[in-house]
Amino acid sequence: MALKQNIESLPMEVLRGVFSQMGDKESIKQSRLVSRTFNDAAAPYLIDEAHVRVTSKSLSRLEELCDHDIFSKSITDVTILLSQYDVGMAADRSLFMQDCNGRLLRNMEMRERMGAYKWRRIVAGRCGKRNPPFSYEDKNREEDLQREIEQQLWKLVYSNPVLLMVSEEDFQEEEADPFQKVAMRIHTRYKERCDDQERVRRGNSHVDRICSALAKLPNLCNLLLHDPYLVVDDELQASDFPDLGYDRRMLEHFDCMLSPSRWCGSFTTNSTIVPPVEMLGELCARLGRSQIKPRSVCVKLNAPADLRRITLSEDQQAGLKLLMSKATYARLDVDGWERTRDGMGENDRPRDEMLALCSFTKPFFTAPKLEKLKIVFPTYTYHFNPPEVGISDILPLESPWQHLDTLTLLYQPAKLEDLSALVANQGNTITNFRWDHTWLLTGRWDEAVEVLRGFRKLSKVSVDYPKGGCCKSPSSRIFKTPHEEICRYILKETDVNPLIPEDTS
Repeated sequence: MALKQNIESLPMEVLRGVFSQMGDKESIKQSRLVSRTFNDAAAPYLIDEAHVRVTSKSLSRLEELCDHDIFSKSITDVTILLSQYDVGMAADRSLFMQDCNGRLLRNMEMRERMGAYKWRRIVAGRCGKRNPPFSYEDKNREEDLQREIEQQLWKLVYSNPVLLMVSEEDFQEEEADPFQKVAMRIHTRYKERCDDQERVRRGNSHVDRICSALAKLPNLCNLLLHDPYLVVDDELQASDFPDLGYDRRMLEHFDCMLSPSRWCGSFTTNSTIVPPVEMLGELCARLGRSQIKPRSVCVKLNAPADLRRITLSEDQQAGLKLLMSKATYARLDVDGWERTRDGMGENDRPRDEMLALCSFTKPFFTAPKLEKLKIVFPTYTYHFNPPEVGISDILPLESPWQHLDTLTLLYQPAKLEDLSALVANQGNTITNFRWDHTWLLTGRWDEAVEVLRGFRKLSKVSVDYPKGGCCKSPSSRIFKTPHEEICRYILKETDVNPLIPEDTS
């Protein structure tokens, strides 16, 4: 029986001889020298995922990974963060303080609802950090400490909004209390990060750098473009504010003030924020022309106040189709439809705005090898305003997917003729169909269910929370007919259409 020996104890001449032959791939494939056990033990030390945002530090880190001999081959997943530091907030301290006052209130409210301990674990997950092991003792101690801190913050932010005092032009740091000093210094940091971001964006150099870096990843499979809420790059530490007497437990509440803004902004900034739209149309087109063709592409976006900003040119649409040419999974989430807290009219999305979004969605889903397609527009339309587009505008129904197996349409409006076209093209491929929170723009729901029965290979279906069609008002739904009966009829498990009244004559 061979003795168990540490690899470091092997003679250097042996190791040097082995590693000098690493370029001979054919002989390595035929060799059992590198065992599965060795590979499994080494795998955790390889980097298989990379995140990048538009800052000099993040881009340099991505380039470093993509230039690495080993990590460039181990990276399979890349996330491109679309959220940005708002130029308007950086230039206007008053606007920054108003927005941060809202952020603090929102975060404290969420902490109260779920508890500080759970909240901290969620934030750690969002920032890609390892969650500590669960402990009831830690949980109880954490809740008690945070409750005291939050009582102080509620008084400062809600009862006596001292941040709004900082908005005054003649307000100086010398007259500020510790809470206000933290906010003012954070604004200075925010401006520095925004300036760095804008320097990187000049001449679309950030697009060039991202495309050049990703082109060096031969095993890139999954690409995610994400516009998240509350992602903190660097935590505030007590050493950053030695003269104020705040520890990390207090300062963690201020982390959100340094978080980049989503494309939709907030109710304070949505009319002034200018999203970096080149990160959607131009970046995707350039990635496609760089021969980057991932198997899975997911885009999670928050709708800007004016969707017309994201209109793609014909050249960009052609490049996007190249990016999607090998994709087997495509997903698009668009959230943040509301522009104001109140006022139904101001939250309408007219047809020309929606068609601007469709200039992205159609080429995005024009992927001939798609096996799974998912599109989600949460809360569209806002306040039950009638939709201005249907799935024939959103999806390329004229180009059938030969391999499409799973189709998920959430909050997607459709005309009766759209459903007919979908069933005609995909009736022999789709086995899993989900169409929830939908709006039937033309025809009646009993007709729509009859059309959906034309799917010939369905094994799973869901049509829940329907609107429009035979519903009496925009806000009404079909509650009386069980969802299960509709699904059973579509799956041909019964021949009785549950939406057609029985003849009692």
